[in-house]
Amino acid sequence: MKVDVFLRELEVADAAVSYQWRNDPEVWKYTGRRPDIVVTEEIEKNWLENALARENEKRFAICTKEGGRYIGNVQLTNLNETDAEFHIFIGEKSFWGKSVGTQATLEILKYAFEVRGLNSVYLHVNKNNISAVKAYKKAGFTETVETGDDIRMVAFRPAERTKVSVFMITYNHGEFIESAVQSIVSQQCNFKFDLVVGDDFSTDNTREVLIRYARQYPDIIKLILQPRNVGAMANQRSVLNHCKGEYFAMCEGDDSWIDPLKLQKQVDFLEKHPDFAICFTNTRIDYFNNEAPSYLLNEGIQKDVFTLDDLIGEEEIWFMATASLMFRASSVFPLPEWFHESKSGDIPLAILSARHGKIKYLPDVTAMYRKHAGGVSLTDHKNDARFLLNRIFMYSNLDRETGFKFHHRLRRNIGWYYYKLLDSKQFKDDYQKKLPLAIKYIRLTMPGVPHLKEVIRDNILPPFLLNFSRIIRRSLGMISKE
Repeated sequence: MKVDVFLRELEVADAAVSYQWRNDPEVWKYTGRRPDIVVTEEIEKNWLENALARENEKRFAICTKEGGRYIGNVQLTNLNETDAEFHIFIGEKSFWGKSVGTQATLEILKYAFEVRGLNSVYLHVNKNNISAVKAYKKAGFTETVETGDDIRMVAFRPAERTKVSVFMITYNHGEFIESAVQSIVSQQCNFKFDLVVGDDFSTDNTREVLIRYARQYPDIIKLILQPRNVGAMANQRSVLNHCKGEYFAMCEGDDSWIDPLKLQKQVDFLEKHPDFAICFTNTRIDYFNNEAPSYLLNEGIQKDVFTLDDLIGEEEIWFMATASLMFRASSVFPLPEWFHESKSGDIPLAILSARHGKIKYLPDVTAMYRKHAGGVSLTDHKNDARFLLNRIFMYSNLDRETGFKFHHRLRRNIGWYYYKLLDSKQFKDDYQKKLPLAIKYIRLTMPGVPHLKEVIRDNILPPFLLNFSRIIRRSLGMISKE
């Protein structure tokens, strides 16, 4: 049965009731603030006098509307101009499970945002306190960091909607992660943005750096720490599910932004041009350890407006650095289920988004893409059948998502991946496996099949026939006997 409550300012006289709660271990089961002595009324009174005198704290009593009974406390501590830490306990156990905690939480959030003008309120809760976590989520808090049994949750002022969500997934990016995150939290914007970052159980110092930054920037960073290594695609999915901004940007954990106005420039353009779905910028390519000179990715670009037609060719087309991209979220979400099985994220995102609007190129160099031995683009395993088959899967689905408008191009594109499969480490020495792939390649790329003679010779003609042909030609002196 629901019991209605209200808040009033806490008074020293309340010690006559609250001291009893201090000595009840069940009340303090899930907190890290258990008293280590028996608390008397006098001890409680002295403590309250000191607590109520602190300028950076505001404490309230939770009381029932019917009868005005004092049943618990709720307070804001570590108060400053922008945020505060939230605490609550219901001391009278007979009122547990009667929605009093949710009501009190909503009331103090109203005080924090409307009276004090705070941007956010955060709290810490034991993850085993499932009912409390559920109640906090109902009141508007979202999880940002989980460390051991402790979950950090944040509630933002409702009027300030997130304009941009920045997507980041990480795994063992310890050498680069600090510069990546710093480049994002340093963005200068006249709107609210967040960084949603998922770490896939890194074994280096990546996780420690992320936790430190999440604590330093609780209003910006939403941190998802996977409890085990779940893989890039599962990690990506969990991060995407937490991206709620009106616009959506990307930055890998080993890249960074080099223009503090990157987000502002792209949002300004997209706000003024609703017929555009994507905005990307020029990007500097740096080599780790200066293995080669840096260069600009789009230095020779010929135009500044593109369409879906520019993204689809008979071979893979990609001229936009992932770290430079910004999408209109409504053009991307909800994503089709197959997307979460694609090893590539940026290519299908761009094609899916471009169905709903044009693409703008800004010449500003706002991002830095780092090439190094562990980088994703260098570990795509282009001679690995699993990667190549996944590309076939991706482009086959994109063909359907684009209404088969570009079927002729995508058919030949897919054909090229069958051609590459012929030389993959799983198939190149197995005639029985290569034969259907070669036939599929020819069928998809007709007419004008590239490398037709080579494909027939090396992958369709049976090996015994080729060996017999060599023997005949050798016996006739047509080829060397060596």
